[in-house]
Amino acid sequence: MALRSLTTRIQRVGILSLLSLVSSGIALILFAQNTGSSSAKNIRNQSTTDAGQGVFRIGSHLSVQTWLAILGATFAVLSHGLTGTYTHIFDSWCTLAAKKRPASLNYTRYLNSQPHAPTILGLYHGFPSLVILHYIFLALAIALSVGYKFAVIEVTYRAVEELPLAQIRLQPPPARAVVTTSPWITDAPMSEPNRAFVHHGLEYDDGVAALSPPRGVTMAGWANCSDAGFHPLDRGTLVTREVVMSATLEKEGFGGEGPYVMRKKEAAGWYRVPEPGTVQIQWAKRGNWLDDASGTQPGLAERRLTYRMRLAVAEMHRRVMNSSCEHIPGGSGDVLAVSERSITLRSAASSVVAGNQRFVAALLDVEGMGPRDGVSVILRGIMAGWGSQLADNGPPPLGHAPPHTEPFRKEEGTSTWICVEYPTKTKVRVAILDTGCDVAANCIVNLGDGEARLEGHWKDWVGASTLPIDDDPKQHGTLAVSLLLRVARHTEVFVARIARDQEGLKVATDNIVKAISYAAAEWDVDIVSMSFGFDVRILAVEKAISETITKRREAGRDILFFAAANNDGLNNDEMFPASDPNVISVSGTDHSGAFLQKYHPNPRPNKRGIPRFGTLAENVPYDCANEHSFRSGCSLATPILAGLIATVVQYVEHMGDDGLRHGVRTRDGILQVMNHMADSNDMSHKYIAPWKFFKRNGEGRIALIRSALDELQPCR
Repeated sequence: MALRSLTTRIQRVGILSLLSLVSSGIALILFAQNTGSSSAKNIRNQSTTDAGQGVFRIGSHLSVQTWLAILGATFAVLSHGLTGTYTHIFDSWCTLAAKKRPASLNYTRYLNSQPHAPTILGLYHGFPSLVILHYIFLALAIALSVGYKFAVIEVTYRAVEELPLAQIRLQPPPARAVVTTSPWITDAPMSEPNRAFVHHGLEYDDGVAALSPPRGVTMAGWANCSDAGFHPLDRGTLVTREVVMSATLEKEGFGGEGPYVMRKKEAAGWYRVPEPGTVQIQWAKRGNWLDDASGTQPGLAERRLTYRMRLAVAEMHRRVMNSSCEHIPGGSGDVLAVSERSITLRSAASSVVAGNQRFVAALLDVEGMGPRDGVSVILRGIMAGWGSQLADNGPPPLGHAPPHTEPFRKEEGTSTWICVEYPTKTKVRVAILDTGCDVAANCIVNLGDGEARLEGHWKDWVGASTLPIDDDPKQHGTLAVSLLLRVARHTEVFVARIARDQEGLKVATDNIVKAISYAAAEWDVDIVSMSFGFDVRILAVEKAISETITKRREAGRDILFFAAANNDGLNNDEMFPASDPNVISVSGTDHSGAFLQKYHPNPRPNKRGIPRFGTLAENVPYDCANEHSFRSGCSLATPILAGLIATVVQYVEHMGDDGLRHGVRTRDGILQVMNHMADSNDMSHKYIAPWKFFKRNGEGRIALIRSALDELQPCR
């Protein structure tokens, strides 16, 4: 009986109305879940135009119009279900009222309460509760029909993401030209984007350009990113560190030999392999061959080039678009290190080349073929053949360079060193001791990757919060952290909360001692930034700094401490721990580099005669997205200077040798480097001007570091 009653009720509701409510409700729940956890893993730098926006996990490649159509249909179905629901509630209520009081149901009000009443409208012309419910459903339907149009928008989503090597498959270009899509057939000069070959040193002048051969050619892997899950709308650059084959023009001329004659049909006459890894290419003017159908008429060789081919580690850039990453833009291929060993092949070099002779000859016979394209064809054919025959016992194969090692020699820096770090490089670690960090603050959110960079890099010595927080009304710690994150984009940043607010910093001795020891032992940091100070020496803090430095030096390393010279201009004398000889004191300047007295206190007697450094402390823009966000004080200059020095240390880590790496990680060494970077020779006013370092080229930067460290007294 109960089952029959339930079936009857469902029939009265209307199957279509019930299905409309259920299906539209499920659709909206799935829609919400589709953006519920859409942040990609391992993303270090991500941002949208609004922190409240979410990215669709499924269907983000669909257009806005498509999603509006889907949502429009969903809300139309929901509106139909709501209308049916009201009708059922209305009929059920009236039926129950009539059964209870058969003669009391007001027929006029009954008519006026119907969903499509043709009679008098109004709250008191019908049954008030039902009319109100009707109006609510009507308003809800209108709101839904309009509101959903603003729910889906197209935004720019930026990310720097580390992908597993297995998701990017690299294979040598096919050696045999069995199909015309092989990269060595199609990757001609000036025809970018290519897929495996990059040409260097091309002349771009019309006419003359065809007569100038490339100075070099790089053969990288043919990339397949189908496993990376790129969406069709994704746009970006894929950066890989890989083993490539590099051909470099090393000699031009016959070297006293010759003259030589060539014949059009003898493809082997165009080039020869005197030894593994070396190719000589020569050509003749084609004019005397135009009427030679047989191709046997000799021509005098006009020019000979000698190219040397070696394996190298290079940074390759590829365009990501339409779910593909196979295209390499021109100019890519920053070589990090070149092997000094000759290429070793499984087969004889000449026999490998012979397999592609007929295809090379056919391409050379194309009308209008000049030295630029002709030399490229020969090099590409030879490199593809040799790439497939590299000996198994030789250097690493073409493809991804082996991680955590440098297979050929010390690898030089690249154009993306400041934002892309490879496993062979060690990141500089910086700890900041302050009131904490509010990752929801605009100055952190607007960085795009602020919260992600701080994940797992937090310790609360005030309470027990496992997530970064800052209870200081002026967000003292948050501003300092945001500046450090902005300046030191490539370092690892750790935050230790040692006080609840700025007043608490004055009595945070125990927490400071714990934080210093923890930062050195557990976080293994290289630099500690402290934006606070005391009127007197705090022996416990002094001991913690001294013991930490001693332990590091016993381990063959060092740790750098930076501290604010005073408490935002409230004192005339340098405060502790900036007054500690083991700590680098940070004073404040204006935007021109002029030292400001209120941010440049008098040194303590134990530090007189020691260089005093400063950087921007007045009207510091702490929020990159808000042009009106300014704050002043030594507490802001300290993380800025710590971040600048971290950037220099990271650069040397990437570009320098072992001696330079060790030197800049010592207090004496970095002080020497800062002296050379300073925009003044006055010992008491050393304004750190980072552009004096970064405006130089790579060799100039290393030369500055080397010159600075050479002034240190040798030790043993």
